[in-house]
Amino acid sequence: MITATEDQLVAAFDAWEVDYRANPDKFYTPEEVAALETATLSEGRAIAFAAYLRQTQAV
Repeated sequence: MITATEDQLVAAFDAWEVDYRANPDKFYTPEEVAALETATLSEGRAIAFAAYLRQTQAV
């Protein structure tokens, strides 16, 4: 289980935003999102967000 404080979650979302602005091509386009199964999309997003949490030392 991952536990995080509000400050740690803010740091992880900030890391995501910085990464998105620096590397927009590594993220799904709206068309790609629409074509994915919800479970597949959710799993991928959860894995990516957990990586951001680790990156910001939230876990």
